[in-house]
Amino acid sequence: MKMKILITGAGGSASIGLTRCLKNYFPKAKIIGVESDLFNSALSETNSTYLIPRASDKDYIKVLNHIILKEKIDFLYPQTDSEISAIAKNIRKIQCKTLIPSFKIISTCQNKYKLNKHLFAKGIPVPKTILIKTSSDLKNATKYKLFWLRNVTGAGAKGAFLAENFEQAIWWINFQNGWGHFTASEYMPEDNYGCDLLFAGGKLVFSQIKRRLEYVLSKANIVGITGTTGILETVSTKFDLNDISERAVTLLDNNISGAFSVDIKCDSLSKPYVTEINPGRFLSSSMHLFAETKFPAPALVILVANDQKLPSFPKRNPIKGGTILIRQLDRKPATVNLKNHNRLRKKFERKHYVKLET
Repeated sequence: MKMKILITGAGGSASIGLTRCLKNYFPKAKIIGVESDLFNSALSETNSTYLIPRASDKDYIKVLNHIILKEKIDFLYPQTDSEISAIAKNIRKIQCKTLIPSFKIISTCQNKYKLNKHLFAKGIPVPKTILIKTSSDLKNATKYKLFWLRNVTGAGAKGAFLAENFEQAIWWINFQNGWGHFTASEYMPEDNYGCDLLFAGGKLVFSQIKRRLEYVLSKANIVGITGTTGILETVSTKFDLNDISERAVTLLDNNISGAFSVDIKCDSLSKPYVTEINPGRFLSSSMHLFAETKFPAPALVILVANDQKLPSFPKRNPIKGGTILIRQLDRKPATVNLKNHNRLRKKFERKHYVKLET
């Protein structure tokens, strides 16, 4: 299929994996990237890359559409959470096809406390969780041994800490200035799973379970979780995990479409609980798993959006069980010339976007 695909966050780990996946399945496609970090842009593997404003910038959508029209883009594939949210919020303004959930669904999923309450009300097993607004809330949480503290927004285990008592918990909340936007939850000490899913009009296209075995630079994080999986194993027989993931997503909207990823942690009795749903994207490590195993998950997103015929594969756990993915960093380091770097930065400040040299 000859087409032009625009991906966001092009120099980030997930988008590097995404680029490799799309090149595997669409060798004739032109893949164009946008990146808001000038340093990260040097790592992009797209055919060409633009430096653009961050998703929070008032001109983000305007610049994105300028590039879409200039490059005659056929499909926009957003990757980072902030860009998925910004694009969903302005979906009627986007000048090409894309496939992401509604802004309402994204807002629910990207707030972990709001999602926890939503899933609990729908009967999905979730960890007991309290929003910490006051010291009384924290005392109540520690009374019930809810010692897992984390920010309600963000990725990469942002703000996560496993307290041992009330004194440690209140110190951490104070240190993080977390009153009102941190939660305390049951700690899930056993297996850690992720499930990537794709839906089309409420119907499952596929779901794939993986078990996280180790995180990259885990010893550099106070809780050993960095959000970047270093070693994972595909799982083909735990269909209860597929069940819980699929139900959790379809209970957001029974006509749901797009990519999702669900995080599942198990308690001391190995009972699974849903801890997160990432809307509009597959997990970062999964992009590299898909690229290495040649399973065309990101390409399927584009095929679904264009009502194209899909290749044949098992709907549940299409990648052979027991496949191990081992990661450290996802491409060779790049060097940049400081003088040229500063020149590009100044040009970006003048024009608000820059097409970078390859």
